Amino acid sequence: MATITLRLTTFLSISACLLSIVTGPASMAAERHVIEPRPGVKQEFLLLRPDGPPSASVVLYAGGSGSIGIGKDGSLKRGGNFLVEARALFADQGFLVLVPDRPSDWAGGDKWSYRLTAEHAQDAAALIAVLRAEADVPVWLIGTSRGSISAANAAARIDQNGPAGIVLTASVTNGGNKLRPSLADIDLGRISAATLIVGHEDDDCHVTPWSEQADLVRKLTKARKVEAVAVADGEAGDLSAPCKSHSHHGFLGIEKSTVARIAAWILTAGR
Repeated sequence: MATITLRLTTFLSISACLLSIVTGPASMAAERHVIEPRPGVKQEFLLLRPDGPPSASVVLYAGGSGSIGIGKDGSLKRGGNFLVEARALFADQGFLVLVPDRPSDWAGGDKWSYRLTAEHAQDAAALIAVLRAEADVPVWLIGTSRGSISAANAAARIDQNGPAGIVLTASVTNGGNKLRPSLADIDLGRISAATLIVGHEDDDCHVTPWSEQADLVRKLTKARKVEAVAVADGEAGDLSAPCKSHSHHGFLGIEKSTVARIAAWILTAGR
């Protein structure tokens, strides 16, 4: 797979499109950025900085369609799910946090298959470059639910200067009755980055059963380090919506401890 080349405009547009705003907890300041990872494509994201120098940087991929609707004032039209809602918790762990919206060319297009494309991996490479320009620390891609497809796709496609590791949470392992994309559509054997798989043992979402998430380990044959971790407890939440965030699928009630567990693994895995 060819190495992805970034356009200079990726870096030039950052300072021009910066807006300081407040999102989430009142004490957590976030910056809205817009870059051009590909010609004519706009990629918006929020950047949250920790108190003090970061120990690692993370890109948090939302589930669903990936659209969180970042407004010009930094507000979100959609709260996303586990990772988006827990973004400040990652900053509290000492991480530089980047939360991307869907790229502009997919805003009205296919809501699902774009996560499997080479273009989406190119966008990920641009985000990784942004974070490396900010801090000389390992960059990790973390995805939840359908966001796990984005993280794995990038790690499988970027040949050079890819992520130090990826974390797949509540991963979509099968296409379900609508045959939508899943991790089964990605050659996981191409991934060399350290990989952590995290799921709730009581996740009742039909496309993210824990048994299938745990089975991903045997497919990650080239990953320099790989582990599957099942969490328990928390709140069952809305039993009528097992694939939404307010459920075991979204680590309801154990968000803080789950983030802390992920952060500890990232720091142990290192570069």
